[in-house]
Amino acid sequence: MFIISDLLSLVPSSDKGTAPPPVIGSSAPKDSKNRLHFPLEPARPLFLLFPRHVGCPFAEKQVHQLVALVLSNPSRFSVPSSSSSSDDVERTTITTVPVTFLIVTHSDLTSSRSWFASVLNDAVLAFTTSSRSTTTSSSSPPPDSSLIAQHFSLFPDPSGTLSSAYGIGSLPSYSSLFSKTMWAEIAKLKEEGIVNRTTGGGSDRWKSQGAVVIGSDGLVKWWWKGEKAEEEGDWEEGLRSLGI
Repeated sequence: MFIISDLLSLVPSSDKGTAPPPVIGSSAPKDSKNRLHFPLEPARPLFLLFPRHVGCPFAEKQVHQLVALVLSNPSRFSVPSSSSSSDDVERTTITTVPVTFLIVTHSDLTSSRSWFASVLNDAVLAFTTSSRSTTTSSSSPPPDSSLIAQHFSLFPDPSGTLSSAYGIGSLPSYSSLFSKTMWAEIAKLKEEGIVNRTTGGGSDRWKSQGAVVIGSDGLVKWWWKGEKAEEEGDWEEGLRSLGI
């Protein structure tokens, strides 16, 4: 059943104010509200995911994929961080910091929080179910829930200024939003238990999905933007840009 938010989300949006893609190796862009400061404190890598609208099954699938990557190999996502301290003799202390996945939504705060919590919960459940089906033991321990809180954060961006700063604009055409292959992909997701959820207030179905990787040094390592609603990024390529 369509509701007002569904109808409003279909109104074509404009790419006015969208910056060009950031140059790999350049400093991470700042949005007009100056909300992210690099390098982060403490310095750590940041994986920015700009999913499609809140409620979209393709957006949910992308979060599922990233959660599965983290839970399947947690140690991979704790990277070395060097900090120097000195007394009489200078010495270097090696610690580790988590790779942070920042999920940037373009819906209102309430809708974004509700969607984020539900999708993360279902992503962990899907991973647990899949893991048990591929092992001989039915009593495999559940994944460490603290890993999710450690690695995943929400960043509501209803004004779209952050996505614009990173060059994540709109889908190029009607055929990109409703492509011939989209419906087949939706059917596949339904078989996985991923279906349309309630469309979040302020959602924009024309908004493209994308991702950006920022290193601990605050420099852009990788950038990607989808050209079709169902397109997925090469997450492994993004992670390789961090050397992991």
